[in-house]
Amino acid sequence: MSMNIKFNPEEGKQNVVLHSTTLPQANGDYYGRVEHAETIGMTTIIANIAAALQTRVGSVRHVLVEERIDGEDLAIGRADLNAPDVDGAIVVVGGNLQAGDRLEVRISAVRGVDLEAVPIAAAPVPAAPK
Repeated sequence: MSMNIKFNPEEGKQNVVLHSTTLPQANGDYYGRVEHAETIGMTTIIANIAAALQTRVGSVRHVLVEERIDGEDLAIGRADLNAPDVDGAIVVVGGNLQAGDRLEVRISAVRGVDLEAVPIAAAPVPAAPK
């Protein structure tokens, strides 16, 4: 059995086509086949997503910082391509950023389903006062 799964079928969004592997028949053991599919499926999905994200390296994105990592010069942010709780995040290295800051970053690397980025020279727009 082989199936193709398409993500982000909306116009203007990048599509990723995933190809599943043939599932073992394991004496009709449905749960054994599902467990096997989950094991190889997640590895395949993450590899395919990382390969698709590789095309983003070098690009510039506007990022909203969601949180600063305590004790590190790192912040977690999202760009227009990151849906909360669904997609990976953008880890911004450097810049002494705070939650709510907005800035432009250059994507520098792919880390699994997340992107790593560095701030572009301009200072971030600070978060609005509460």
